[in-house]
Amino acid sequence: MHIPLPYPTGCMATSEAEAVFAINDCLGSLYREGLFVPAERSHKIATQGLVFLKLYADLATLCHEKNKKRFPLAPKGHFLHHQFSEMYHQSQRCDWCLNILAMAVQMQEDYIGRPSRLSRRVSSRTTSLRVIQRTFLAVRNALGEAG
Repeated sequence: MHIPLPYPTGCMATSEAEAVFAINDCLGSLYREGLFVPAERSHKIATQGLVFLKLYADLATLCHEKNKKRFPLAPKGHFLHHQFSEMYHQSQRCDWCLNILAMAVQMQEDYIGRPSRLSRRVSSRTTSLRVIQRTFLAVRNALGEAG
């Protein structure tokens, strides 16, 4: 069964703000939800995500046609389209939908800095080994402090 997706029709985005509001609303809602999202809210979230993708594409096309150098950061549009489409379709078929953030691979920002600090005082020839060893020691110490 084919369910049409909710794309704005007939007009181009008038400002970047429309796209920003759509994606902020979408992502903010995703992060506020749990693993499973009620269908009604899933429908709204997925719609906002799909609207963002459409507006972003319209704005990028408009800037390209006017030879403006904008949009240096390209979101993973194809991947996001699959995720938002699946959430949209689930919201049509089910009472609860899986939050697409369940498939997200995100590291805590704190984790990025720690290996960096651990690697500053080691030989460049043994960096990988020493960073792993120091990371294990740091984890062991943290677990010991936590009880």
